[in-house]
Amino acid sequence: MKLYQIAIAWFCVFAVQANAQIIEARKAMEPYLDSEIIVVVHADIQSLDITNAAKAIGTPPEGIMFFQSTVDMLRAAGISSVALAGGAGGLVGDTTQLAALVRCNEPAKALAAIKTVPGLQNVVSEVTLGGCFVGLNQQAIDWLKIENGEPISGLVHAEKLCNGKQGVAIAIPPDLSAILNSIVGQSQPLTEALADLNWIAGWGDLTTVDFNLVADYSSVDAATKANRSIKDAAIASLKIAMPISQNSAQLRLELKSDSAFVSELSKLSNANVSSMQSSNNMKQLSLALHNFYDEHRCLPPQALMSKDGKPLLSWRVLLLPYLEGGELYKKFRLDEAWDSPNNLPLANQMPALFRTVGWDSPGGNQTRYLAPLATNSAMGMRGAPVTFAQVTDGTSNTIWLVETAPGKSAIWTKPEDLKIDPKKPLNDIAVEGSDRFLAARLDGSVNVVATRISAEVANALFSINGGEFHADPRP
Repeated sequence: MKLYQIAIAWFCVFAVQANAQIIEARKAMEPYLDSEIIVVVHADIQSLDITNAAKAIGTPPEGIMFFQSTVDMLRAAGISSVALAGGAGGLVGDTTQLAALVRCNEPAKALAAIKTVPGLQNVVSEVTLGGCFVGLNQQAIDWLKIENGEPISGLVHAEKLCNGKQGVAIAIPPDLSAILNSIVGQSQPLTEALADLNWIAGWGDLTTVDFNLVADYSSVDAATKANRSIKDAAIASLKIAMPISQNSAQLRLELKSDSAFVSELSKLSNANVSSMQSSNNMKQLSLALHNFYDEHRCLPPQALMSKDGKPLLSWRVLLLPYLEGGELYKKFRLDEAWDSPNNLPLANQMPALFRTVGWDSPGGNQTRYLAPLATNSAMGMRGAPVTFAQVTDGTSNTIWLVETAPGKSAIWTKPEDLKIDPKKPLNDIAVEGSDRFLAARLDGSVNVVATRISAEVANALFSINGGEFHADPRP
């Protein structure tokens, strides 16, 4: 059995059990539950930095001490490397499809050391050229060798692909692309990347970003097509050129912590994290808005006003009691301006929900979550606060909050939001270089909106009662 026969089977069972087509696909995979290798985990014992690797994955101190003492013992026994191979059964507990090839000069000494490891006291072994096989039973050893006692070719090939380092090699079936396409839909880049792919392996430093990935294809032509397809897909989706090199029928991706590619990838990753956190923040603000509405039967005003009509404090202050900020809310004097001697120091206590992850707020008190202000927007209308009955365009079609460009932030307590220019309504919203922005709608949903939309569509989204209808502008 190979990679997809486990991974996709589990996906079918747990992720989409209700889908009859997927259940049929799972049944179709059952005949493939054979004894072929699907994954090999390779460890170069002599160079393995187990302490830092264990720390990197959050291992507790007692676990680190155990791992380090085990590796030290294996080194002392002359073990150079271990290649742990698993088949379909091995990944689900069948010990007849889980065994290791231990490379060493003195098999007897190596086996004696291995048997001191808790849980491995009763392992069986068999000597082969350059080392020995080790398994929990004889069937497991027989599974890994050929008639003359040497390792099966797949295991030897996996060792080579791992380049003698700490790595993992996975066997790929020829029909994986067809199986995946049946589940996730047709995808030309996916189909071409997986066509005639035999193995994929990765190795590198477990404690850094430095890493190598090798894809082993059945022919040079297949590797060339995959190379082109992967690079085109990366440019289209990530806007980043992938540093893939080709050597005959193999493709190699080399990642270095100081490379331009890793730097750009890190920026993209950080942007995605920031976007997810911002989306969550805006959902919480929308929930608070609805809770305010339930109590007051209207939306909060854009600003608390003085008796003589001067704006004092932002709507963001009014939502504090619905954001677990009741104690901070009580400290404000609602009949004073945001910059009064009492209220101004409170601006430095900005709740985390108003912060954008990965962006340094000037003074630590500025937010990029602003309400769009237009003559007929949810918080831009003159007069009494808006009720949902007035939102005749529909709450799902009306944006009440956006995440602005960094240069358009505002002190969160200040009654300041984003004035919309009807001719260029997205000017101060979209971040430079981005083709989208986050927006919260009055129904409580938060979505990405494409910046390519026309001014007419943008103005319609900010309007509560313009009577316009446009196709959904989400990317």
